[in-house]
Amino acid sequence: MTKIKSAAFACLLPAAALIVEILPLGAVCKFADYPDSAIIKTCSYFSLTPFGYANFFPLLTGILTAVLLFLGVLSLAKPDKKLLSARRVISASAFIASVLPIVYGAEFFNLFGIIISALLLAQSLIELVRKE
Repeated sequence: MTKIKSAAFACLLPAAALIVEILPLGAVCKFADYPDSAIIKTCSYFSLTPFGYANFFPLLTGILTAVLLFLGVLSLAKPDKKLLSARRVISASAFIASVLPIVYGAEFFNLFGIIISALLLAQSLIELVRKE
Protein backbone atom coordinates (compact mmCIF):
# COMPACT_ATOMS: atom_id res chain seq x y z
CA MET A 1 0.00 0.00 0.00
CA THR A 2 1.38 3.40 -0.88
CA LYS A 3 2.07 5.97 1.80
CA ILE A 4 -0.82 8.19 0.76
CA LYS A 5 -3.32 5.32 0.78
CA SER A 6 -1.97 4.23 4.16
CA ALA A 7 -2.32 7.76 5.56
CA ALA A 8 -5.83 8.09 4.11
CA PHE A 9 -6.79 4.81 5.73
CA ALA A 10 -5.42 6.15 9.03
CA CYS A 11 -8.06 8.91 8.87
CA LEU A 12 -11.05 6.57 8.49
CA LEU A 13 -11.22 5.10 11.98
CA PRO A 14 -10.78 8.41 13.86
CA ALA A 15 -13.37 9.99 11.55
CA ALA A 16 -15.83 7.19 12.29
CA ALA A 17 -15.14 7.49 16.03
CA LEU A 18 -15.61 11.26 15.86
CA ILE A 19 -18.98 10.85 14.12
CA VAL A 20 -20.18 8.47 16.84
CA GLU A 21 -18.84 10.83 19.53
CA ILE A 22 -20.83 13.74 18.09
CA LEU A 23 -24.09 11.78 18.37
CA PRO A 24 -26.00 12.45 21.59
CA LEU A 25 -25.88 8.81 22.64
CA GLY A 26 -22.39 8.07 23.94
CA ALA A 27 -21.65 9.87 27.20
CA VAL A 28 -23.80 8.61 30.06
CA CYS A 29 -24.99 10.77 32.96
CA LYS A 30 -26.76 9.29 35.98
CA PHE A 31 -28.96 11.53 38.10
CA ALA A 32 -30.54 10.46 41.38
CA ASP A 33 -34.32 10.87 41.23
CA TYR A 34 -35.17 9.29 44.57
CA PRO A 35 -32.99 7.45 47.04
CA ASP A 36 -33.61 4.15 45.30
CA SER A 37 -34.02 5.22 41.65
CA ALA A 38 -32.00 7.07 39.07
CA ILE A 39 -32.47 8.78 35.73
CA ILE A 40 -29.93 7.91 33.07
CA LYS A 41 -29.40 10.38 30.23
CA THR A 42 -26.98 10.26 27.34
CA CYS A 43 -25.34 13.13 25.53
CA SER A 44 -22.58 13.90 23.07
CA TYR A 45 -18.94 13.39 24.03
CA PHE A 46 -18.51 17.12 23.39
CA SER A 47 -21.25 18.14 25.83
CA LEU A 48 -20.13 19.85 29.02
CA THR A 49 -22.82 18.11 31.08
CA PRO A 50 -20.75 14.99 31.93
CA PHE A 51 -17.73 17.24 32.50
CA GLY A 52 -19.76 19.29 34.99
CA TYR A 53 -20.62 16.10 36.87
CA ALA A 54 -16.92 15.13 37.11
CA ASN A 55 -16.93 12.66 34.22
CA PHE A 56 -14.01 14.21 32.33
CA PHE A 57 -13.24 11.27 30.07
CA PRO A 58 -15.83 11.71 27.28
CA LEU A 59 -14.71 15.28 26.52
CA LEU A 60 -11.06 14.26 26.76
CA THR A 61 -11.71 11.35 24.39
CA GLY A 62 -13.47 13.65 21.93
CA ILE A 63 -10.65 16.18 21.93
CA LEU A 64 -7.98 13.50 21.51
CA THR A 65 -9.94 11.91 18.66
CA ALA A 66 -10.21 15.28 16.90
CA VAL A 67 -6.45 15.82 17.34
CA LEU A 68 -5.80 12.32 16.01
CA LEU A 69 -7.90 13.02 12.92
CA PHE A 70 -6.11 16.34 12.43
CA LEU A 71 -2.71 14.60 12.62
CA GLY A 72 -3.95 12.00 10.13
CA VAL A 73 -4.92 14.74 7.69
CA LEU A 74 -1.53 16.39 8.23
CA SER A 75 0.20 13.13 7.44
CA LEU A 76 -1.64 13.07 4.10
CA ALA A 77 0.12 16.31 3.16
CA LYS A 78 3.52 15.45 4.61
CA PRO A 79 4.26 11.94 5.92
CA ASP A 80 6.76 12.23 8.76
CA LYS A 81 8.19 9.98 11.47
CA LYS A 82 7.43 12.60 14.11
CA LEU A 83 3.77 12.66 13.05
CA LEU A 84 3.68 8.87 13.24
CA SER A 85 5.07 8.97 16.77
CA ALA A 86 2.57 11.64 17.77
CA ARG A 87 -0.32 9.64 16.27
CA ARG A 88 0.79 6.57 18.21
CA VAL A 89 0.79 8.43 21.52
CA ILE A 90 -2.49 10.27 20.84
CA SER A 91 -4.30 7.15 19.63
CA ALA A 92 -3.24 5.16 22.70
CA SER A 93 -4.22 8.07 24.97
CA ALA A 94 -7.61 8.40 23.26
CA PHE A 95 -8.29 4.68 23.70
CA ILE A 96 -7.35 4.78 27.37
CA ALA A 97 -9.54 7.84 27.95
CA SER A 98 -12.43 6.14 26.15
CA VAL A 99 -12.49 3.15 28.52
CA LEU A 100 -11.95 5.09 31.76
CA PRO A 101 -15.65 5.97 32.35
CA ILE A 102 -16.03 2.37 33.49
CA VAL A 103 -14.18 3.44 36.64
CA TYR A 104 -17.40 5.17 37.72
CA GLY A 105 -19.40 2.00 37.13
CA ALA A 106 -20.65 -0.21 34.31
CA GLU A 107 -23.76 1.96 33.83
CA PHE A 108 -21.51 4.80 32.60
CA PHE A 109 -20.34 2.70 29.65
CA ASN A 110 -22.90 1.88 26.95
CA LEU A 111 -22.90 0.34 23.46
CA PHE A 112 -21.76 3.57 21.82
CA GLY A 113 -18.88 3.85 24.28
CA ILE A 114 -17.88 0.30 23.33
CA ILE A 115 -18.01 1.18 19.61
CA ILE A 116 -15.88 4.28 20.15
CA SER A 117 -13.38 2.32 22.25
CA ALA A 118 -13.19 -0.44 19.64
CA LEU A 119 -12.54 2.07 16.85
CA LEU A 120 -9.83 3.79 18.88
CA LEU A 121 -8.26 0.45 19.85
CA ALA A 122 -8.16 -0.60 16.20
CA GLN A 123 -6.57 2.75 15.33
CA SER A 124 -3.97 2.30 18.08
CA LEU A 125 -3.08 -1.16 16.83
CA ILE A 126 -2.82 0.09 13.24
CA GLU A 127 -0.56 2.92 14.34
CA LEU A 128 1.65 0.46 16.22
CA VAL A 129 2.31 -1.69 13.16
CA ARG A 130 2.55 1.15 10.64
CA LYS A 131 5.85 2.09 9.13
CA GLU A 132 6.48 5.24 7.12
